[in-house]
Amino acid sequence: MQKALQVLIKGKEGPTVRECSEKLKLVGLDPVDPIFLAAFHIFGVSSDMREAWMALPEIPEVLRGWIGMTAKSLGLIK
Repeated sequence: MQKALQVLIKGKEGPTVRECSEKLKLVGLDPVDPIFLAAFHIFGVSSDMREAWMALPEIPEVLRGWIGMTAKSLGLIK
């Protein structure tokens, strides 16, 4: 049981979805854009995904490209 709790707690470390969404504002996407929606799905996948997002440079083209690439690899968009 203790091991399971450690795994659950570890999964909650790292940047939050709210912190990631603040950085997403740099991309300037419309909230109904499929890329915008995919980003929120990606942020919810794991703390590793959120950490990768937060490590990217704050360049809108890089951020949008990462979302698109990651969304395609997860089968979220074609």
